[in-house]
Amino acid sequence: MPHKPTRSFFERLNQSFTDSRWQSYKRFALWGYGVVVTLVLASMLYVLSLDLPQTEGHGTVVHQAAENQAVLRGREAENIYNKPADSMSAGLAKETVSLLDGGAKPNGDANLDRDESADKRAKPDSETLATLASKDGSITIPVKDIEAILPIPQASEPAWRTYAANWTQKGRKHIAIVIDDLGLDQDMSKQLALLEGPLTLSFLPYADDIRRQTKLLRQRGHELMVHLPMQPKAVTADPGPNALLEDITPAEFERRLQWNLERFTGFVGVNNHMGSALTEDAGLMVRVMVQLRKRGYLFLDSLTSPNSVGSSAARATGVPYIERDVFLDNERSLSAILAQLKKTEDIAAMRGYAVAIGHPYPETLKALQFWSAKLNRHTFSLVPVSQLVAQRSAAEKLAEMKKATGP
Repeated sequence: MPHKPTRSFFERLNQSFTDSRWQSYKRFALWGYGVVVTLVLASMLYVLSLDLPQTEGHGTVVHQAAENQAVLRGREAENIYNKPADSMSAGLAKETVSLLDGGAKPNGDANLDRDESADKRAKPDSETLATLASKDGSITIPVKDIEAILPIPQASEPAWRTYAANWTQKGRKHIAIVIDDLGLDQDMSKQLALLEGPLTLSFLPYADDIRRQTKLLRQRGHELMVHLPMQPKAVTADPGPNALLEDITPAEFERRLQWNLERFTGFVGVNNHMGSALTEDAGLMVRVMVQLRKRGYLFLDSLTSPNSVGSSAARATGVPYIERDVFLDNERSLSAILAQLKKTEDIAAMRGYAVAIGHPYPETLKALQFWSAKLNRHTFSLVPVSQLVAQRSAAEKLAEMKKATGP
């Protein structure tokens, strides 16, 4: 019988790697390693994708993403829209309060305040619904600023009431049309003086011959505002001389603010020119509001940023305020501007009022002339911004009184 050669240790080890059972162990080990690596990578991606809240300087304001805000506002407005028509009209009647007779009284019976033509309208789009929902946020005042803010002396006769254009009881739904960026084109000011109003006209404070221009328009029954220049986010955008900026000293900030508020007289308040950066800064917006409160002015938030804290700062310091609903002429064509005016009507029909902002473009003036001639004056009326602010303030005060006295 032939002798079998003895295999070395390495030969036997090599043979063991070919064994089928060992191959199964190898495959299982490789599969387990792959699972572990996949789980680690997935965990890292999840951590990187977290959307953490942000904190803005000066005041502590926590903002949600603009997209989430739009979705939430749309859902809230959907709930409002889907209420029965009688219930909705009753709510509008309670919120629409007139101060024309010197008192805070509802505008009448809910059934009389109902807009039959609005009931027949098609359901507004999601953008209109989102606009209808409340945009008010919250604001935290830094402790170091409290002594400078409280108490805040207020003008004995607020300028926003003293210089308000004539208010009207006509029409059940009120629309305020604001034209800003005025003053640089004096011919445009003359053309606006001929339009039926009252319009609310906001002037850039650094315009030439501004006192003569504003005096003419106020004599024609229009309401005046200061288009207050503020710092934008775009580094290429120039808000103009004496604009309120984030990186200037407090003393220079106050000097510029005072300069802008003293260029002409007879105005009811201010709205921001640009300002997508500054209106997100709670501390600086509080500084603006302190001066507006002292001088008796109102504030219209142009909402050049979805994260603006302008209205929150106004509410915190007791400044009467309101917010823009629609920009009329981001697209400068007659058809596009008329479509935006229709959207303004839709908002006013549902909520009782709307605020639209346009600019001194020839297309905008032509659209306003056409739209004003066709406007259903039985349902809608043009009013100055001050009237909407007064009605809103009175409605809020009435709600507080009812809450204090109980059911």
